[in-house]
Amino acid sequence: MFWISLVGLAVFILVTTAKNGRLWRSSLLLFLLSACGAAYFFTFQSGVSLSSKGERSDDLVLIGVLYGCVLLGMVCDYLYALVTRPKSEREGFEVGAFLAPLLVSPIVFIPLLEAFQSIDIDLANLTRPKFMVFLVAFENGFFWRVVFEKRVRRKWR
Repeated sequence: MFWISLVGLAVFILVTTAKNGRLWRSSLLLFLLSACGAAYFFTFQSGVSLSSKGERSDDLVLIGVLYGCVLLGMVCDYLYALVTRPKSEREGFEVGAFLAPLLVSPIVFIPLLEAFQSIDIDLANLTRPKFMVFLVAFENGFFWRVVFEKRVRRKWR
């Protein structure tokens, strides 16, 4: 499903490029898609074991991958908001709007990490139900505003 989505997005980018001729932007988006595909492959499908002898190192790798999924969700949220606006209403790339969710990402990530702290996930032997943890991390990143607002409201009550 991931690969089908990735190819679909690449085809969409190529068709859009053919229509509007923005080669630089399309090249950047294709590079980002390729990077996502490579990260997915090397993390989940390459067979390379990310585990080490110490239990603590395994936890750090898992935390890093989960945090990466949250950040990827935040980046995708920004890109989704950008491309779903009508062309006449689209603004250019804004660094501040892009970086804002990345700055609050630890606040969004902490409740997710707390919720999944007791789950035993081996990245080398990932099953479909355990893969859902990474999709939930991506979802938390994509819907970062809702997660952040709930967290801030709870803190100030």
